[in-house]
Amino acid sequence: MSGQEGPGGNKEKTMIRPEFSRDLVNHRVAELRAEARNARRARLAKALKR
Repeated sequence: MSGQEGPGGNKEKTMIRPEFSRDLVNHRVAELRAEARNARRARLAKALKR
């Protein structure tokens, strides 16, 4: 393989990746972490009720 994949050339170079702004990613990560904290709290509360 020479890195060429048919007439389109190298697939990795031609593949278009969407641009995500850093603050958008950070916002989503913060949301997921908060969600995980709440889920952990809920599991702990449920375990303590038993």
